[in-house]
Amino acid sequence: MGFEIARKGGGLAGASSPAPSRPLLLERLGTARRALREAVELDASSLEIDTLGAALDEVVGLERATAAIKAKVVAAADRAGLAGSSGAVDTIALLKDRARMSGRDAKRTVDLGRRLERLPSTAAALADGELGVEQAEQVARAAHTGRLGMPGQVEASLLESAKASTPEQLRDEVKRRELDADGDRLLKDETLAHSRRSVRTGWRDDGMYEGHLLLDPVSGEAFDTVLRAFTTFDAPDTPDELRRTPEQRRADALVQAASVALDAGEAPAVGGEKPHVSVVVAAHTLAGDDGAPPAELAWGGPISRTALQRILCDASVTRIVAAGASQVLDVGRATREWSGSQRRAIVALDGGCRFPGCDRPPSWTNIHHVRFWRHLGPTDLANGVLLCVRHHHLCHEGGWKLTMDGHTRIVTVVSPDGRTRLTSEPRGIIPRTVTTRRRTG
Repeated sequence: MGFEIARKGGGLAGASSPAPSRPLLLERLGTARRALREAVELDASSLEIDTLGAALDEVVGLERATAAIKAKVVAAADRAGLAGSSGAVDTIALLKDRARMSGRDAKRTVDLGRRLERLPSTAAALADGELGVEQAEQVARAAHTGRLGMPGQVEASLLESAKASTPEQLRDEVKRRELDADGDRLLKDETLAHSRRSVRTGWRDDGMYEGHLLLDPVSGEAFDTVLRAFTTFDAPDTPDELRRTPEQRRADALVQAASVALDAGEAPAVGGEKPHVSVVVAAHTLAGDDGAPPAELAWGGPISRTALQRILCDASVTRIVAAGASQVLDVGRATREWSGSQRRAIVALDGGCRFPGCDRPPSWTNIHHVRFWRHLGPTDLANGVLLCVRHHHLCHEGGWKLTMDGHTRIVTVVSPDGRTRLTSEPRGIIPRTVTTRRRTG
């Protein structure tokens, strides 16, 4: 007859021990995910036009509900300190590592989660699909700034309008209300715009370097003036296939401006040295031997022989020779301090902070003695690894233990509670292309 629910004790008659139950939230999320996965397998193209419209409405509603629960869970993780227990700098870094999110999306998610905790009606409207994610962000942002009053007041005055507005319409309405509430709003907005300035850059999978620029109006005018000053135009007789687009002309102007700044030798020091463009090249590559591996930019990957020859024509470029009679890179116990040539080599090898999940660039890092200097660790490449300030602190004062294979440069870290995390291969050049000489006297 099967199991029967016991009258007393709340267990199952005949069961030896109850199976551990998952938290209800995880059960509900798992069920929803399985249902969505099954829906993905169904054929949407066979639906009638009216049914497609209804399906679109459902998908949009699901997207908004998902954003609401994501914001709620992220806020809970942020409040509980999940990032710190995982060795991440903050919750944004945790999302970038764990969810493979961009920094921009991770910050938006964290900001929305934190702010919706104080705006229950906005969170409910988002979960019910009445409010888009962008509108929820704008209501939350307006409530967060305090320009229109206390968070609850702002929510009550904006929410219904937000439900009926596009993001652009809602942004204009918030701006209008803020100007009505504060006659000095324009000056304050300019100050805020300056505080929001940012430049995001990085290497793409295809080897291209891309970035995003955000400047306040005055700074933007200065930047645009420099860009226009270095912009050149194609000669009238330039063949069509060689003519540049406006975007290409601006890209060339930016590179030319950067080259002028480097050549002037007045840029601030990075890691104790004036900035250089570093090319890592094996000796037999430099000699032009057939079959030799390509040279590599310290941060940007392999380049052709033609590009290498062009770069080497510039005397202001530092060359890191990866074999043969090179600069001394291993100094053993002679000194605790890392030399400029050692830093260039380790930057070329590691490409940034090597702590698992961290993407801080080389300019944000220090060289860490894997085997501590006080424990007789040498000042050699095989014992040096790039760590940002946060993770350098964790390895010295935070109780985390870091080891590194000196040949492959694979890093292993163990948290204070004994959990082990392994890095992937370093982001720089392949370690085996570098050979070093130890100073003997």
